[in-house]
Amino acid sequence: MFSKKNDGNEFSNEGKGSSKKIIKFFKSTKGIALLAFILGVFFGNISSPSCSEDHEEVISNQTSVIDSQKTEIETLNSKLSDAEPWFKMKDDEKKAIEAENQRKAEEAKKAEEAKKAEEQRKKEEEEKKGYDTGITYDQLARTPDDYKYKKVKFEGKVIQVIEDG
Repeated sequence: MFSKKNDGNEFSNEGKGSSKKIIKFFKSTKGIALLAFILGVFFGNISSPSCSEDHEEVISNQTSVIDSQKTEIETLNSKLSDAEPWFKMKDDEKKAIEAENQRKAEEAKKAEEAKKAEEQRKKEEEEKKGYDTGITYDQLARTPDDYKYKKVKFEGKVIQVIEDG
């Protein structure tokens, strides 16, 4: 290397031969395939961020589902721990508690039916009275809001009639 004269281009002879080999390689089928593969990898990486956005959306949806299921599991576990004494009870105790609950439900149902019957009775009584409520004109004139939507009956003479229009 030191014995040769240096023209400033150390690889002048070697570069020409290797560049011909490279050109010949890329003209062959293998070279074209390699070039296509490299370009595919390059352009495939450019378009991958859009795919990763879709994946991020799917991941966020899945994490929200997981979080909601975790909270549901926690609530169910707390309900289970609250019901644990029930599982430890004997059958006689369970039957006694169920009978008590059923008795309370029947009492509540009877009370509600009695309340409905009383309301129905009052409503029928009001309808039977009809317009004979005993409300006078003076009472109606003094407090008209108290008698709103009530049936009223008056006796008297019409002195003046005002017509629209």
